[in-house]
Amino acid sequence: MPIVTGKTPAGLVKHAQKALNEKWWYVWGTFGNVLTESLLESKAKQYPTYNGGANKAIHRKHLGQTACDCVGLIKGYCMWNDAMDKPVYRSDLDYNTGMMYNAAKVKGPIGTIPDRAGICVYMQGHVGVYIGDGWVIECAGGRGAIRTPLSGSGATRWTAWFECPFINYGSFTTEKPSSGSSALKVGDRVKVKQGAAPWNGGKLASWVYNDTFDLMELKGERAVIGKGGAVTTAINVKNLNKA
Repeated sequence: MPIVTGKTPAGLVKHAQKALNEKWWYVWGTFGNVLTESLLESKAKQYPTYNGGANKAIHRKHLGQTACDCVGLIKGYCMWNDAMDKPVYRSDLDYNTGMMYNAAKVKGPIGTIPDRAGICVYMQGHVGVYIGDGWVIECAGGRGAIRTPLSGSGATRWTAWFECPFINYGSFTTEKPSSGSSALKVGDRVKVKQGAAPWNGGKLASWVYNDTFDLMELKGERAVIGKGGAVTTAINVKNLNKA
């Protein structure tokens, strides 16, 4: 299993952000080349179900844009030649989504995802890049490169996370020590303990336990948490761990 020299989690995030900013388009079987008529014809012949017929007509509207599919966003980074500013094909890195996930040595169910930018998120047939702070960049059919929340409304139904087998993640460990609630302060990033209830009783949506939030307010044992300035819930501070 080749680790590609110079490829890092931070580099993968930067690559995904480049795809988002440049509005890369989704074409099945591509991994970061400019979409030309000849490339489209080749991919339509190779994958007629996904790139032929009506889909081919849609893709033709995006000629001149960079194209990749979901796993192409990741393997394209691993193949990327900075001097040429494009990917250079390597057969040993040409993995589909299932192959890449199965080859990963470090992975787990989505509920255990560490808040570490540059790891990958997975569901059967689809992958994306977690960029931190609860956001994912993925290349989706019919939409191209998009940014979506890791969980909650608008999120893809990810089932697992993994470290790309071609990238050196260094000495990073997925285990994070828990910190006591007494150590928390406004501005900290926090996670809600499994099964915890809101301050005023009731139930929390299941995705809340898998997400990371900002500690926005703290008065005694009452903590207010949210994301991007929007309040999610009030909760007893004893039910929070520092992320």
